[in-house]
Amino acid sequence: MSSDRDSDYAKKRAWYAASEIPLYLIVDPNEGICELHSQPRGSDYRTVASSEFGEDIELPEPFSFPLSTKTFKVYPPRRF
Repeated sequence: MSSDRDSDYAKKRAWYAASEIPLYLIVDPNEGICELHSQPRGSDYRTVASSEFGEDIELPEPFSFPLSTKTFKVYPPRRF
């Protein structure tokens, strides 16, 4: 796991939840997934809605619209 991934999936998520940021969206082109975190409590979110690239993400209030991910591209595998 890279430090960027650690930061996005753990450190930033905890900080944003603790700061009561109502929504935190992770778009992960390495895995081809999106995670919408909502309902912050303490240092985490109570709700996580996951979707794959190509599926719409239903954004709640105050946005209230589906976010299309049909054109999102997955990164090719890394070669070392």
